[in-house]
Amino acid sequence: MRTKSIIFLISLFAPFLFQYCSRLAITNTNLFDPITGSMLPNSTILIAGDRITAIGSRDNPIKLPYNCQIIDGSDKYVIPGLIDAHVHLVFLLDKVNVKGEDVLPLYLGNGVTSVRDIGDQIVPQKEVADFAETHRETCPTVFMCSPLIDGLNPMHTAGYTINDPARVPGYIDTLVSYGITTLKMYVGIDTTVFKKVIEEGHRHGLTVSAHLPLRYVKTKNAIDWGLDVIEHIWGVSNDSLMIGKMAAQGMMVDPTLVVFKNMIYLPDLPEVWQSTDNCYVPDTLLSVWDEYRTDPKFNEQNRQLRKSKMDTYKNLTYTLYRAGVTLLAGTDTPEPYCPPGFALHDELVLLVESGLSPAAALKCATINNAHALKQTNNLGSIENGKIADMVILNANPLEDIRNTRTIFRVIHQGIVCDPQSVLPAPAVTPKNISNQTGHWMNNSARFFNTRPLTSPNDAH
Repeated sequence: MRTKSIIFLISLFAPFLFQYCSRLAITNTNLFDPITGSMLPNSTILIAGDRITAIGSRDNPIKLPYNCQIIDGSDKYVIPGLIDAHVHLVFLLDKVNVKGEDVLPLYLGNGVTSVRDIGDQIVPQKEVADFAETHRETCPTVFMCSPLIDGLNPMHTAGYTINDPARVPGYIDTLVSYGITTLKMYVGIDTTVFKKVIEEGHRHGLTVSAHLPLRYVKTKNAIDWGLDVIEHIWGVSNDSLMIGKMAAQGMMVDPTLVVFKNMIYLPDLPEVWQSTDNCYVPDTLLSVWDEYRTDPKFNEQNRQLRKSKMDTYKNLTYTLYRAGVTLLAGTDTPEPYCPPGFALHDELVLLVESGLSPAAALKCATINNAHALKQTNNLGSIENGKIADMVILNANPLEDIRNTRTIFRVIHQGIVCDPQSVLPAPAVTPKNISNQTGHWMNNSARFFNTRPLTSPNDAH
């Protein structure tokens, strides 16, 4: 009986012991540090199990352990695993009978090793998060958020009505039991509930965000009451005093520029709706997107006005950055023409077009997003002791931000993933598709016939 018990315990823990004892080294590579915004040459990264155990350099070399798996990082560029701070894995997909589990590989195949599900029904969201945890070789880590805390007649199926502030503590206690990291408030919430959610959220150590502007709460009030994150750039006023206060308080803004360009303002641009990135989403989802862009409100007569609006939001994003407001990188996938995983690369491009340097844009998608998740001890940079989430690139993203697409390997919690194996086969193959944004860019010089995309305004 005792022998059987020992055998059972060994079989139970063997996979974990193997992972702990396994060793991986990326040698002689270029390592991006989002804190300094610099690329560190001649670096060696040692991984044991799911953690980084040592970082070596030419001046401080490390000895590689016996029987260590080695990835030659010569002429490669290693960045921290990308984090998407604004995704939806349930309610938007439910409308077309797609499961969140089905699109998770699109994130990991694009180097997105963590996502923040910012407002979905809690039970199915937990099911998706649990699925991701048990399929780490194909799925990113899912950080959970509350449903959209709203007033009467919630706008979305993911909304949850609370009109009485006395109900807030018990509701948040329930959410905490599910393991959420963030609370999100939506358009119809009233002022008393808004303030109580912030108070209770902070008592639990949660990040509290809101989709501004709200029906009953002005942005100025939200700042005064201690809101942590404004979701979407249109919730910010171009007011220097207000922006200065946001920076002083350490407030964060998630611009989600890609959803403004690809869905709200310019889905009729060929570069948007004909992007090869769209081929990877389920065809039922793409059909809804294609129907959406045929709305008469998108026409050539008002296209310049829509482009001007987009420029306004990009300029405001740069104003926030220069003022010292912490910017996040989120996409609002899978809204129309914001394909999971791929859209984060577009968001980085838009941040650079707004005036950020490539290094600053990468900081938004790594250490800043980790800060919003309160995970800087584990994620956001490649440092000793942190989780081994990183992306190995074939080209330098500091020279051209579009090089974040030149993915050689993705490492998620110490597991080495080939993006070509993780990504599913394209679901559809539209005619007259654009080759400009295909994921398979292993050599950016072949595909980018324009000048490198670096910031027009900033050198930092």
